[in-house]
Amino acid sequence: MVNFGERTYIYVIEISCKGAYAPKMNKFYILFDITIYVGSTLPRRKKEEKWEGFCVKCRKKVVIQGPEVVTLKNGRKAVKGTCPNCGTVVYRFISG
Repeated sequence: MVNFGERTYIYVIEISCKGAYAPKMNKFYILFDITIYVGSTLPRRKKEEKWEGFCVKCRKKVVIQGPEVVTLKNGRKAVKGTCPNCGTVVYRFISG
């Protein structure tokens, strides 16, 4: 038993299965290969997922077009993209 701490996430990324037969022992073995993520934060979103941000020109929440993760001068990470309605640059700060 392993103690991962209070705020630790375990996330299964991939599972693959292989079978093997041992004829001399007349047994069949099943081998599982499991890739997991263990950490204090959840894994990052995939690129095809939608990011929402606040457009200051339209004064409403919009889905960011062409999102890309950037690091600002002060070291914070943010998602940068454009507003689909007016084309203004939209930022959303993210953890990490």
